Amino acid sequence: MIKKNILMLSFHDPKEDPRIHWEAVTLSKLHNVIVIGTVVGIKKVQKSIIKHGEYKYRIILIPVLPLFSNLKAFHSFVLLHLINTSLVMHSHFIIFALNTYLYKFLFKFIYRFDLFNHLHYFLSFSFNLYEYIHDNRINYDIVHCNDLYTLPAGVALKSKEVKLLYDPHEIYPEVISYAPWYIRNYLKYIEKNLIKFADVTFAVSPQIKAWIKKEYKVTNVVVLPNAEIWKKASPMNSGLEKYFRNRIIFLYQGGFHSGRGLEELMDYWKDIDSSKAVLVLRGPKNQSFLSLNATSKQMIDSKRIVFAEKVKENELISAAMEADVGIIPYDGKNLNNRYSCPNKLSQYMHAGLAILHSDLPYVNSLVSKYKCGLSYQVDNKTTFVNSVNKMIHNPNLLRSMKVNSYESGRKSFNWEANEKLYLKYV
Repeated sequence: MIKKNILMLSFHDPKEDPRIHWEAVTLSKLHNVIVIGTVVGIKKVQKSIIKHGEYKYRIILIPVLPLFSNLKAFHSFVLLHLINTSLVMHSHFIIFALNTYLYKFLFKFIYRFDLFNHLHYFLSFSFNLYEYIHDNRINYDIVHCNDLYTLPAGVALKSKEVKLLYDPHEIYPEVISYAPWYIRNYLKYIEKNLIKFADVTFAVSPQIKAWIKKEYKVTNVVVLPNAEIWKKASPMNSGLEKYFRNRIIFLYQGGFHSGRGLEELMDYWKDIDSSKAVLVLRGPKNQSFLSLNATSKQMIDSKRIVFAEKVKENELISAAMEADVGIIPYDGKNLNNRYSCPNKLSQYMHAGLAILHSDLPYVNSLVSKYKCGLSYQVDNKTTFVNSVNKMIHNPNLLRSMKVNSYESGRKSFNWEANEKLYLKYV
């Protein structure tokens, strides 16, 4: 087999995204792989080599410069899009070209809607990726775009000889559900038109695959679930043992964001016997973290709820091994959350935890298949309390679910199980 040169594009530091690492490791087994990511705040290009066993790939981090910092490259970027697509389809590039101080001055009222600011921000990632690849004359046979923010660059780089792979990771217009409707609709419009140039699109669940096919009228969509590379881990001693006291540890690991059902989780926990169970939450601190901390002060003071220190991405499985049950509490009101395949599912399974999850279609199908957990309805406290009590008061059931979780993660629900499918489309 002839080695191909593969460019993977990311709009953030790829080292913070495990899925990009899994894909890069797989591709590096057969091909030359360079992962290029834009990072806001850095001032110069940073290069490194990531090793995974006998395989390795390169990472290049580049600064995010203003969109019009290099007009020649910008014009080339726009021109390639207009050649690859229709002028009407990409009229937004003309809008960007007009987005000058004069434009702002003449249309101050429209600008207040933040549409052009957001689109300027959106396009800046792809432009910087394109500019760096173009200026450094990097050779490539395949471009692999991660997330919508990199797709314009991928379309600009695509040709008859170059294959374009697209992995949106999520339903992006739903990810920014907090944004005004006109921004979400416009980004959906962009993705709908650009996704047609991808030779294949990957989706993390059958539900997201169905959504993409229906909304964007494309057929070349393949399910590639979020599942960690299997590696036998050892428990981390993070200090949680002082909260054990023969109690079952229920763990949530992840971001503190709206739509994740954390408010309901902490409210429902008031009805759980604190002598039998403790709730541990671990993740990066942000405004939502501070809000949850403040509203649950009494339970935190009594050690019914514990906020644990965050750990590095590659330590999540080891850190989870101190617990008994992993929680996925997403409320499902947002389509992206409802149809998701969270990274934490495979992380919990590889750590040997039973799974307690809200009623999410794909998560529910996997947990039911592997007989490794119980579900509850986010808007029904009784279902939550009943499921928790089943785990607390039935040690044999809990033990069985933990064993099933670990064995299913080791044998079936891991990245290695999907490698052949992934490589088939490269």
